[in-house]
Amino acid sequence: MDETAFERQLQDMLAHRASPLSGWALQMALRFDAATGYPVVVSLHKATDARRAVVIAVLASKSADEVQLGFDARDAASAMHHLFHDNIRSVLRKMFGALTGLATALGKTAGEPFDDPGHYDVLLDLLRPSTDPAWRKRALALRHATTVTGGVVCALARLDAELVHPMLIDYFDGEACADTANAILRYVQALSSTPVTQEDILIISKGMKDMIFHEWAEKLLARKADRLPMGPLDDHPAFVALKDATAFSSLAKEYRNCLDTHVCRAAMGRAAFYTVTHLPYLIVEVVRYHHSKREIWALKGIHNRANRRVSLRDKQDIEGLLRLRGITELTASNDPRLSPELVSVLSSGTIYGDGLY
Repeated sequence: MDETAFERQLQDMLAHRASPLSGWALQMALRFDAATGYPVVVSLHKATDARRAVVIAVLASKSADEVQLGFDARDAASAMHHLFHDNIRSVLRKMFGALTGLATALGKTAGEPFDDPGHYDVLLDLLRPSTDPAWRKRALALRHATTVTGGVVCALARLDAELVHPMLIDYFDGEACADTANAILRYVQALSSTPVTQEDILIISKGMKDMIFHEWAEKLLARKADRLPMGPLDDHPAFVALKDATAFSSLAKEYRNCLDTHVCRAAMGRAAFYTVTHLPYLIVEVVRYHHSKREIWALKGIHNRANRRVSLRDKQDIEGLLRLRGITELTASNDPRLSPELVSVLSSGTIYGDGLY
């Protein structure tokens, strides 16, 4: 290439609106540039977003010889010319066969390469014809994605079947996101006596703009968790455990408190709630702490209906029952009724807000 031609291509490249290639995509383009003698780097920069996405996908998945064979070209440079100038769908068909939805998926990348070249293999696997209905649902969900990235593709391949739906696909943008959602779904299922269905997930996800996992988990727990973990008073005859998180919302309205926001703490075994057998209008809340690898339960509060005050007599009665189990009020003081372990926890400043740690 003479100096004039090089300068002209350089000016074209600088004038184009596409962002410069970098990372693995640039290294790959430089290798093909050197191997074929075709100006791959400059051509990628001058290409439209759709063409650029297709070319990067092909070069990430095929060798120069495979591209030449696919186009039945006389040499590698001629094959590159076909790659950059033939009809896009024709290029994809020659390189990958009949994969429905591939052109659409690549068109939603805005011409940006995936974070890793291996993600293109995941995309191709998702779109290959399959007799498995569950796998076909993943390909259908991908077509409804607003934007397609390597993270979205990998997330879709990892999601549990209940989470694969066109209305949910935009919530998951990476493998870590998919793994977190899977873990929440499986944990809620372990706390539910009935299956967590896709309908349940769609209902609690309705109206969400972004995936905020603690809110999403709280909604799912409040809808399905009716077998909360055991607490320290489950076997006490004077207390009845609240095991159904789906009732927390109605109880919060009845008691005019924030019980409905405690679903996650109760589900994770960090708090437990009980009604009192001989005082059924009261709810007792205990929270769990750890000190020197030992588990310590403490009284967080006693709730009365309509947020009314608890009488001193009732409070003392409940505290006396709890004290027999080694559970004392969550108050930093030198009260001799406090266990030495709890005094140590309270005085060392290891209490974190609502006790979640």
